[in-house]
Amino acid sequence: QLTATATNAEDCIVPAAVDDMISSGSMYTVKVVDEATGQSATASVPGCDVRRANFREEIGLTLSQTGSLVSVTYNPLVSPLAPSCQSFEPLSSDDGGEVPEFKTTVTYETSKPAMTVPLVLPKVKPPP
Repeated sequence: QLTATATNAEDCIVPAAVDDMISSGSMYTVKVVDEATGQSATASVPGCDVRRANFREEIGLTLSQTGSLVSVTYNPLVSPLAPSCQSFEPLSSDDGGEVPEFKTTVTYETSKPAMTVPLVLPKVKPPP
């Protein structure tokens, strides 16, 4: 059984930290932890892309045949019409404004065993 939970904590978006991330050109990193095995995987994107996507994101999980975590992909859903980061007002300048929330979609893929290909040696000698 696969269970994925993505919730917005009340303080998950700190406006001043987002503004600092964008102005410094820092990367935004997502870490996914498989609680059953303790394995983790990370994915990073430019922080500006997260802001340009208005905090809409897609997280893709790749799972092994046994269901353990293999890898994670992170894709901020940036509109082709989204303005550049320099044209956004800083989030921290909104006095009493509503802090945006992440809108997350989680997808997953599993590996499928392929057909076994028998090893067939050629019956002719290779060229000299």
